Amino acid sequence: MHDVIGQRLSILHRYLEEGRLDDESLEQIDPLLRSIAADLRSGGDAEPAEQLGDIVHAFGLVSVQIDVEGELPSDARIAAAFLQIIREASTNATKHAQAHQVHVRLRQETSEDGAVARMAVSNDGAPAPVSYREGTGIPGMRHVAQNLGGSLEVHTAPPFTLTVSIPLASNATAQRRSS
Repeated sequence: MHDVIGQRLSILHRYLEEGRLDDESLEQIDPLLRSIAADLRSGGDAEPAEQLGDIVHAFGLVSVQIDVEGELPSDARIAAAFLQIIREASTNATKHAQAHQVHVRLRQETSEDGAVARMAVSNDGAPAPVSYREGTGIPGMRHVAQNLGGSLEVHTAPPFTLTVSIPLASNATAQRRSS
């Protein structure tokens, strides 16, 4: 939950840094402030689709458009992992690449190896430098995917894209073993 509130506070900080303190701007951030307060009260138990909508709205306040193609997986653990990665990837794109648009593509595929939830997150920000190195955000997102038996790959050629694959069948098997 602290990641959600931290992301929203980061957006609020950027919004205020831009000096947007007129009445209309303050009215626009009211839903963001209310969502922070609601998250603190509820512990962040909103449905995944609602959480995704909150992420899209919050970034919209700082002129970052997040386009989502597809739907989050029905598996709650994978949906939560995807939300965490979307949140972090969007924050990184905004902070490090000064992106104004983030595109999220969600899909599920079935092959002879089983069902896989896939996600690609790309942005229109400045290209990654040739001497690109990972900080803590990308390894953290990779760890989230690996915890569910998946992977996260970084593609630095424009557009900068993260691709995530998490097997649905293996995850279900792992969940049954831990029950």
